[in-house]
Amino acid sequence: MPAKERNSIVMRTNSYTTELSSCVSSISDSDYLMESSLRVNDLTSKKSLKHTNSNSSSTTTSSSTKRSSSLLEMTHNEFAAMSLLPKLTPVLIVKTQADSVKSSIDDKLKANTAVATHTVSFAKLHIREFPRRPGCNPGCRIGVSLELDWEIQDEQTIGIDEYETSRPTRRDRGELNIPSEMRMQMLRDSGYSRGEILQYVKMANIARGQRTRTNETLQLAGAQEFAQKIFRGVRNKTTHRTKKKKEKAVLRMSLIQDQKLVQLRRMSAPAVSTTSKTPVVGIEQAPRTEESSSSSSSSDDYDVDDFVEMPTTTSTPITVTEEVDC
Repeated sequence: MPAKERNSIVMRTNSYTTELSSCVSSISDSDYLMESSLRVNDLTSKKSLKHTNSNSSSTTTSSSTKRSSSLLEMTHNEFAAMSLLPKLTPVLIVKTQADSVKSSIDDKLKANTAVATHTVSFAKLHIREFPRRPGCNPGCRIGVSLELDWEIQDEQTIGIDEYETSRPTRRDRGELNIPSEMRMQMLRDSGYSRGEILQYVKMANIARGQRTRTNETLQLAGAQEFAQKIFRGVRNKTTHRTKKKKEKAVLRMSLIQDQKLVQLRRMSAPAVSTTSKTPVVGIEQAPRTEESSSSSSSSDDYDVDDFVEMPTTTSTPITVTEEVDC
């Protein structure tokens, strides 16, 4: 078929489709008019009005339906001819943003699936056996507890397939609970004497009693801390008085040395050109008496036996001058 005839057929079909759409709209309008006419007929039957409106609406609907049927008959042959034409495919296809994003995501997924093809396999199992030893764990209710020693008793290597075929059935939680008599017999078979086992039992009982006592007196923790604070203060004023004096002397000397270091650093710093000077700032250490020093540190307890006793010196005021830009 030549191209000119094909183009003419396409143009005619386009015009027919536009007319067909207008006919469909007119048919919808006629349906609306028909419904309105029916409503008018109902009203006229009730109120005894004339039937002129219903006749006019029926004539308009019939004319519109005839026109639409004629147009459908005319375009039927044209659509049949269009079906014989070869299907035209577009040469240039412009991808939208959604298509490009989807294609990029698909490419990434393919790349990830190509990379994630690694497998994990297990070849051998290294099994180490440690000897048992008595323990003093307070979590054990009765008797001695079992622990593992650090030294390796036996070591063997076996394939995982062989291990899975030869291993026994796994024990449940009830079977893992070992009675006290059996634990005692295991330790006796390992070479421990009865006296050694009873020593560990005694340590476990002491730890268990301390744990229960702590749980029972947990509500009285505040009162216990207050009592310890008072006891520490009384002890610092009586028995540990000489230790506190040594400690205060050491702290006093360290404070004086720190102040001297600060003064030397400020003096060694380069002078700054200033237009006005600030007044002299005096840092003076107030004289401390034994009563004030003992009362200030009565709440803390320190062991100062290792401190070296230094001679007490009179506290001298240290003046520091500083030049600052205004």
